[in-house]
Amino acid sequence: MDMENVLRKVSCLALAMAPLMAFDVAASQDGTAETIYHNAKVVTVNDSFEIAEAVAVKNGHIMAVGSNSQIQELASTETKLVDLHGKTLLPGFYDGHIHVGTRGRSQSL
Repeated sequence: MDMENVLRKVSCLALAMAPLMAFDVAASQDGTAETIYHNAKVVTVNDSFEIAEAVAVKNGHIMAVGSNSQIQELASTETKLVDLHGKTLLPGFYDGHIHVGTRGRSQSL
């Protein structure tokens, strides 16, 4: 897989991150991760704006965010490991807005 495809997948992952971020590996998580993105600078945007190192994904959902060692515990021999080489992984940005002037002109009174 070339770097462009990896970056595209990381970008898609980032879109889903904002509402799901939790810094510690949750004790209730069962199973192993399908994909682990590690060696990253993961911006969590939690109350402390902590920076994590890795993200575990299963069934298209983030199952855990934490340190490389915490997240590696969720790996199996089947887990795909993606080394981000220190790159920054940001949470998703949702741009829900309207252009007031344009919206107003399109509505009849």
